[in-house]
Amino acid sequence: MPRKALQRARRALARGKPRAALVALQAGLERAPQSGELWLQSGKVLAQLNEAQGAVMAFRQAAAHAPDSAECQLELGMALARQGVRAEPEACYRRACELAPRDPAPRIKLGHTLQRDGRFDDAEAAFIEAHRLDPRSREACAGLAGALEARNDLDGARELLQPWLHKPDTVTAVTWARVAHRLGQPADAVPTVEAALAAAPSDHERSLLSYSLGDLLDALGRVDQAFAAFASANRLRHLRVDHQQHGAQLQALAGQFTAARFQHFARSGCDSQLPVFVVGMPRSGTTLLEQALSRHPDLAAGGELEDLRDLAALAYQGPISTERLDPLAQRYLARLRDVGPRAQRVTDKMPHNYLHLGLAALLVPQARVLHCRRDPVDTCWSCYRQPFGAGLAYTTSLQALGHYHRAYDQLMQHWRQALPLPMLEVHYEELVAEPERVLAEVLAFLDLPWNDACLRPEDSQRVAATRSRVEVQRPIHRGSVRRSEPYRPHLGPLLSALSG
Repeated sequence: MPRKALQRARRALARGKPRAALVALQAGLERAPQSGELWLQSGKVLAQLNEAQGAVMAFRQAAAHAPDSAECQLELGMALARQGVRAEPEACYRRACELAPRDPAPRIKLGHTLQRDGRFDDAEAAFIEAHRLDPRSREACAGLAGALEARNDLDGARELLQPWLHKPDTVTAVTWARVAHRLGQPADAVPTVEAALAAAPSDHERSLLSYSLGDLLDALGRVDQAFAAFASANRLRHLRVDHQQHGAQLQALAGQFTAARFQHFARSGCDSQLPVFVVGMPRSGTTLLEQALSRHPDLAAGGELEDLRDLAALAYQGPISTERLDPLAQRYLARLRDVGPRAQRVTDKMPHNYLHLGLAALLVPQARVLHCRRDPVDTCWSCYRQPFGAGLAYTTSLQALGHYHRAYDQLMQHWRQALPLPMLEVHYEELVAEPERVLAEVLAFLDLPWNDACLRPEDSQRVAATRSRVEVQRPIHRGSVRRSEPYRPHLGPLLSALSG
């Protein structure tokens, strides 16, 4: 029975009818719900139909019913990664590597995941192994080229990519676009990206290529064409966000954590001053600030830690009490001590931790908060240009970005009035214009002595694992101030939403 369902599904796909294929597969699953192959093919069709959550569910079922299938693990990892999940895809890819030790594909995906997390040496090792297994694999070459680009070996990256540029696939073209841009040769990559875009088999790949094309056209000053490319990239992701629901959730959060509640729930058991939360909108300067502070010998940079978000999910499962919070606080502090065993301060630079500052005040009441602010239009425009994970769906719509920024700003106003944690606002435009003054103020706020090294974040041996990585490898500069100005004629929905 699974075989007949698979045959019907394949015939439907050959006719360009994925919905009919899905119906055939679902009919097969009604009769054979334990078939890993039927679940696997269902996941692939759901992914083709841009039903991301359904695809993840199907791939989970496939992996459960076919635990020895490397393909099921690989597809599950890729589906989770597209959803913006960070840790679980790595486990899926490693399991696929174990199940298929001679297949380069899971090693390539593992390399991309490690690279995204800033583990560039491990990523390079994964790509080298994939290249050893199949020296003719363009995906392995492109991955290895990306690893070389990450450690600034741009000539080596170009040499690896060159044989594949006559007929590029998505990964090759995206990597070459990044390398050519950094070499100061964006025009050289435009035809490559356009060729890959014309041949791309899915909306997901067309979206990634359109982001790259937008970056290249922006570097060439072709504003109207660049905007069209970014708009296309975001449309192709088919993500939706309910800004009214999000605003209501943030209002409920503010109502839950009031000044009166903080006074009533004052805790003295956790007196550690180790945590420093660096929060704000994405693309607001959080990475630059943390990279500068990471140069201080008494401070360790934790990067974008997911621990506070995970602890919030646990904390809200029942009534908040000292008995429940104490072990969560100790768990969080242990994580920070792993990051900086001898540091006096450890930064947690997850921008969206601004949502969890109320819980943070209960967990670690001696922590400090650095709130990064940047011109709202520049911030939102920069977000619109980035292929963030599906968890940041609001970044794919100018209108949704404007509404999201207003809701974020209202919550931060509430925190400024109610939060017992010390908070310092750091304005990006001031940081890049007067770095010594601003950083001196930040270090004083953290009770740390001045250190000249903080003025040279580009000298850090630490590699930032965010989309601002290339920016913070340069000396502090003002080049990103008012970056949205040339695009103002296109930003009507954003400007309207920001103004309310």
